[in-house]
Amino acid sequence: MSLVLRGTNFGKAFNGAGARGFFGHGNPFQKNVRVDWSGATFVSKSVTRYPNTGNPDAFETLPDGGLVNAVALDNPGLDQLLSEGTWQALRQPFVISLGFAGTEDWQHLKDAEAMSTLLQRHRSYFQAPFAVELNVQCPNKRYVSEKVLSRLTLALQPLDVPVIVKVGLHNTVDEVCNMLYGCVFDALNIGNSVRWGSKNVNYDWSESSGLEGAVSGARCLFDRLLALVTELRPRIDIPLCANGGVSTVEDIEQLAAAGADAVAFWSVSYHHPDRVPALVAKAKQVF
Repeated sequence: MSLVLRGTNFGKAFNGAGARGFFGHGNPFQKNVRVDWSGATFVSKSVTRYPNTGNPDAFETLPDGGLVNAVALDNPGLDQLLSEGTWQALRQPFVISLGFAGTEDWQHLKDAEAMSTLLQRHRSYFQAPFAVELNVQCPNKRYVSEKVLSRLTLALQPLDVPVIVKVGLHNTVDEVCNMLYGCVFDALNIGNSVRWGSKNVNYDWSESSGLEGAVSGARCLFDRLLALVTELRPRIDIPLCANGGVSTVEDIEQLAAAGADAVAFWSVSYHHPDRVPALVAKAKQVF
């Protein structure tokens, strides 16, 4: 098992979107702690069509190993990032995560079309294969609606690269299946965070000291992730990346047994950066 998409092996272990930096600002722990991501596939922080101002330093740790953030897709925009040439210089397969900051369906669709066109224009300069991830349920922004999601996946087809759809842990299995109906995509990423106060998640929402945003890494999110993977696997026949609250090698073993094809992690690199090499190694062993 691993994420082999359109003939390219994207690997078995991924960093969660943004775990390796927020475009040069925010995520302050990365300025002082070196996390060894050797052997893991790079996934960019989610980028939007236009520059989007969020709250890059809005982080709070939670007592159960989780994080809460209100970063809200803070980024300089896809055009700026492509002009810098950093992604084009990468030499191993990687993933560009695309986010959507608009508030209307038509904005989400136009942004997908524009980002597809921009990437097509720059594609010949990329030295390594890449996939695009549609982050359609960012907890700090309006979710992309079910009725427009299939059109977003179609808008990316002219780019001719693998498309990964990323959905949140708050969904039921039926909601995920209904959402994906009619979509053209290559893999599913069960996402790493939930909106503060989300339904279907067994969490004490009084834990925060005031910052309300996206919750990731909490232990209950892994339990939710494992249940979703277990229930989804018999109903979908595409590669599935499990991403949410993963913090131990035993977690990875359970996800592999449940039918996941790959794994991603984020919050553990904040709380326990020394664990990352062992988690990557375990993913390579069991998937």
